[in-house]
Amino acid sequence: MDRRTITGIMLLVTSILASTVLTYTMNTKVPFDNVSWLTEYLSRKPVLSDACTGINPLDNTCSYFITYTWLSARILGVLGPYGALSIQVLTLILLFYMVYRFFKEPAIAGLTTLIYGTAPVTVFWLTPSNVGPHVFTGILIALFLLTLYKTREVRSTPTVLLTGLTGLVLQLFNPMGWLIVEAALIGLSAEYIVAPLKRVDVKTVSSITLFTTPLLLLPWLRNTYSLIPLFTGSLILATSKLLEDRNSSTGTRLVLVATAISASIALSAALIQLLGGGDYTSVFIKPYNPLIDYGVLCATGLLGLIVFARSRVLEEFPSVRITIISATIILLIASLYDPTLALAEALFSAVLSGLALYMVTDYVWSHGIKGFETILYRVIALIIVLGIISSSMLLAVAQNKSQPYIYTYDIQGYSNIGTPIRNESAWLNALTALKQAISNTSVDNILVISYWGYTYWIQGFLAESLPAPRVYTLAHILGGDRGKYIVSSIMLSNEVAASKIISNVTSMINAERTYIIISYLASIRVMMGNKTSNAYLGLAVPVQSQNYYEYIYYAAAGDLARLVLYASITNTSYVDYVNIYNARTGYEIPLAWNNKGSNTLLAQLAVDSLHRLGYTVYNELYSYTPLSSNLNYFKPVAVIGVPVMNITGLYSEYQIIHVVAVYEFTQQ
Repeated sequence: MDRRTITGIMLLVTSILASTVLTYTMNTKVPFDNVSWLTEYLSRKPVLSDACTGINPLDNTCSYFITYTWLSARILGVLGPYGALSIQVLTLILLFYMVYRFFKEPAIAGLTTLIYGTAPVTVFWLTPSNVGPHVFTGILIALFLLTLYKTREVRSTPTVLLTGLTGLVLQLFNPMGWLIVEAALIGLSAEYIVAPLKRVDVKTVSSITLFTTPLLLLPWLRNTYSLIPLFTGSLILATSKLLEDRNSSTGTRLVLVATAISASIALSAALIQLLGGGDYTSVFIKPYNPLIDYGVLCATGLLGLIVFARSRVLEEFPSVRITIISATIILLIASLYDPTLALAEALFSAVLSGLALYMVTDYVWSHGIKGFETILYRVIALIIVLGIISSSMLLAVAQNKSQPYIYTYDIQGYSNIGTPIRNESAWLNALTALKQAISNTSVDNILVISYWGYTYWIQGFLAESLPAPRVYTLAHILGGDRGKYIVSSIMLSNEVAASKIISNVTSMINAERTYIIISYLASIRVMMGNKTSNAYLGLAVPVQSQNYYEYIYYAAAGDLARLVLYASITNTSYVDYVNIYNARTGYEIPLAWNNKGSNTLLAQLAVDSLHRLGYTVYNELYSYTPLSSNLNYFKPVAVIGVPVMNITGLYSEYQIIHVVAVYEFTQQ
């Protein structure tokens, strides 16, 4: 082997070692995003219908995203605790081979794997605690691009069919995999415009198009977004057939192809709107931030895109060339809707960055006169490579130091008001207590009632207690309209009415025990540096006037902020529960109760749980006198209050606590 091959292999080995160390060192053991909690739950459900019934027993329907995630979760479950690691290793090896086939330079392939394996977004989404369908994204994209490249190289029927099959698998394990397939169709249409033969490869386009149809026809796999590549492939074939015997100009062909692609997107969008797109992006909590997710890939990827577009690399394979360019651009935008797509974007950016970095370092390495100057330039080349890789690794470490959203979800939007306190999670402590309570029972079916945004946490955490008892939740983010209506009705009813609703629901699903969980923020008054026994519902926001007078506003958070949402779902007006004239700002409205609002089960549970923590409870938007509660059908299982923030005003000081309360329903 020559030195370049040895260098490439050494870089590949380094990338595998670095990726392994980073992903396992950064493992928080607590899932960061909802999709990882959902994967944890589904990995323990061998039967899809049972999994869907557990999170949505009243409607008993499965969205296509749940189906796709279940497929991935089952494979990860079979592979065991090192499944994500083995897939990542295979991804890096396949990526190395793919880039080597494309550029015929092992050093570029090695640089690409090192850049991708240490990218912040790669480390984040491939840690064992953050696994999900996205784990398979890299290996499937590399496999799809390889088969597409092989098809252009050999043009045999087996490779054509394999390209269509890998496109199907890519879409099967990633609900947004159709974007890569769409980019490939755009690349194949480029041959109709710029290739010497100026004709479409009918077999390859037909294969990709036909292999998309099962995703639209099979039960529980109906991803209507796959209509886009289906129509794109069909219209490209129709366009090429229409002009088959005509000697059209390049401009005419470009306009016709662009029109066909635009028409396919427009037609698909109309049908998706009509049939229901099954939008799943609301499941994600983690925001997409290119500067944090990609790090230096933002700069090197852009540089690589310019170099790649202006070079003659892959000039004999315009379909592969255009596929890489179009996918890079498409994924950069699509990641705004699905943050896990940043993992796919990182792969394409790593390919382009590896090319650009190789060209720069190769020039610097070979520059200079023999002697000291040569050594100097080679040191500079090494500094460039090590600087880019080390900065990515440092950013990956910094990103993974942030707390999972189960710690901070209910204080989103308010974290800049005061000084955050990094503490234990009220939710994890409460779920631990609930799990202990469940383990001490001998019943078969248990119902847990909560806001549907917490469902994946509850089911993912309690999944380890299976096979018995079986835990049900009424709704989740992606489904359960009937369950959402019932949860909202329970929260906004008084205790007696809520108890009747719960009794009816438990009989419907044969639940032998029922628990209800609420989560909210409260403000503890601090005097002379010491906490008092006075607790105020909501998050205290001191506001200073021009006359140096301080007003205290109270922002509703957690379940207390969802009164308006619960009212809209039950087709009632939130003004039935609040006196809007007591609210000074919009965020105070959910706390500006009237008598009906103060008697809701939600309000009574909040007041009672703070009493259980030993506080005198106030809601100054309702009454200046201490509040009381009188629950007859609910007994506390666990009430956890964890400090999350300190707020200091001109004259006042508060400690904000996150309260998660678990109550058991006792039959009337």
